[in-house]
Amino acid sequence: RPPFPYVPAPDWPARTAFGECVVVRAAARGRGYQRLLIKARSAAAEAAGRRWLCAGVHLENGHSWRNLLKSGFLMIGCRDEPPPPRLGFLKPLNGSSLPLRPETVRRVACHDIDGHRAAFRAGLIGAGFDGEERVLYRAPVRAAAVAPGGTARAA
Repeated sequence: RPPFPYVPAPDWPARTAFGECVVVRAAARGRGYQRLLIKARSAAAEAAGRRWLCAGVHLENGHSWRNLLKSGFLMIGCRDEPPPPRLGFLKPLNGSSLPLRPETVRRVACHDIDGHRAAFRAGLIGAGFDGEERVLYRAPVRAAAVAPGGTARAA
């Protein structure tokens, strides 16, 4: 099993990239720079032939993980070691996908870590927002990851 949820074993690590530690100076926040950096990192990973872009963000850094969700990342897990809780995000690239059922199964308040943990234990994936107060969770389609060309692979 790969060390990051939902990344198919054959794609780990050669076709997977990490985009972490995107920091915008406090004086420049609120101008869209972080989303521009996320977009640039996504484009660079795609240009390098990566199929997956991973990220981890502390729960209390709500602006960052909201930007990730708004930029096409999916919230796929939580790690508690070392503290504080760190949320895991995954973005399919270059034709890969993580198919989700269209219906929302659960809504969890953004800072409700126990609610997020329960959603992950239930096998759900955070896929967007209900306004900006709650994360919308959906169930993955069980042929979890689909590589370019439509070949299903077990996650």
